[in-house]
Amino acid sequence: MNNIIKDYFLRGIQYDDILHLMNTIHNEHLSMRQLHRILRNQNLYRRKNKTNLNELIVYINRALQGSRQNFGYRLMTQWLVSQGIVTDRETVRLILRELDPNGVESRQSHRFRRRQYLSRGPNFIWHIDGYDKLKPFGLAIHAANDGWSRKLLWLSVGSSNNDPRIVASHFTGAIYEGGLVPRFIRADRGSENIVIAGIQRFFHRENNDNGLSSFQFGTSVRNQRIEAWWSVFRRNRANFWINYFKDMCDQQIYDPSIKWQLDLFRYCFIGLVQTELDETVELWNHHRIRKVRNSECPSGRPNVLYSLPGNYGGEECSTLVSVGDLNLAEEHVSPELFLGCPDDMRNLITMVRRENNLMLPTTPQEAKQLFITLSIEIARLL
Repeated sequence: MNNIIKDYFLRGIQYDDILHLMNTIHNEHLSMRQLHRILRNQNLYRRKNKTNLNELIVYINRALQGSRQNFGYRLMTQWLVSQGIVTDRETVRLILRELDPNGVESRQSHRFRRRQYLSRGPNFIWHIDGYDKLKPFGLAIHAANDGWSRKLLWLSVGSSNNDPRIVASHFTGAIYEGGLVPRFIRADRGSENIVIAGIQRFFHRENNDNGLSSFQFGTSVRNQRIEAWWSVFRRNRANFWINYFKDMCDQQIYDPSIKWQLDLFRYCFIGLVQTELDETVELWNHHRIRKVRNSECPSGRPNVLYSLPGNYGGEECSTLVSVGDLNLAEEHVSPELFLGCPDDMRNLITMVRRENNLMLPTTPQEAKQLFITLSIEIARLL
């Protein structure tokens, strides 16, 4: 229980919401005094025992060396708190202004107004879409979010976001994990969505229209929730990777048109990119969404909004699906290739890597160096 409370604390969730989550999800009934005592025993404070300023500067400077260089001060503060750093937004804002003035100016100059959006509660409508900006390099990203809470339901990278069976596997995986089926799904018109559309309509076949309305095809502008989120993703994460991979191609380190290099590139980078996507999901789902004037959806943290809709004027809108129906749906999906490359090529790359005592990468620089080293070795074998 203490570890769960610590996890919620590090995600920046307010004390009242922690108590509600413990009661609703974990069936632990705590008072505010008990919560304060548990946090105090773990030396967890919001304002006391702040991290030394020099140490904080080192953390932020390190974050600016990678894809977190596009974080604004709010997201940077949330990431720091999730790492156990005790600080406040104003301090982070001032440090970013000194360390990264160009980045601050760039973020301030791009502002947009959101369209009005209406939804009744979590799982009323899910928005799904693929992100193609990294596809020229061989990496395809797919995501879904809940329209009411704005919670990210999945964010995955692989070799394809056009294979209908792979796209549908993300959907069934989310249902297995959460046990909930949305009332509606909205997606762009495209062949990659035909299997997931069939499964969703199968789950809702008892409706008056045989489930036809439960999956709604439309243009990108009508799929505004996920399309709007891609712009956030581009600023905070994708720009770094796009530029990094372009540099590799421009320096003639990597040529995506060569099949074995494409497989090797995915082997070296997919795991690292997926780790950052998982971090992106955690940060997004626990960050605070500010009140928007022309939106009926509430402000707050996506995970809390999704779990406690009654506290924010919403209602749970999911529908039930039997295990038998879910098992039938699973027969029509297929998982992504492990590390994005075929078994024979992956086994060859793994053998060469182990023979040369090369570790899997944990940073973009390590992944690039691993790719260069393995390219030399594998070129000799082919």
